[in-house]
Amino acid sequence: DQIGTLSGDGAISLTAGGSNQNITLTPSGSGVVTTSKNMTITSGTASTSSTSGALQVTGGIGASGSIYSGGSINAATTMSAATSDTDA
Repeated sequence: DQIGTLSGDGAISLTAGGSNQNITLTPSGSGVVTTSKNMTITSGTASTSSTSGALQVTGGIGASGSIYSGGSINAATTMSAATSDTDA
């Protein structure tokens, strides 16, 4: 079953019943899923490829701010930078 509109005055919790159930957010037309607040993923699933890990993105990733990694950064093809800092 699908819910047409979901709204509330406080926190809204979406829970899938049963086991191994997905929750999918699908905007209509050219709409996007947007939040002006932080989004946290609490899964600790490690990434060993482009199709594993707690966050998997089919398209590209764009960031207008800094990106920090507590582990390795691996590229399957080419990595490039607009500038380089050899003193880091």
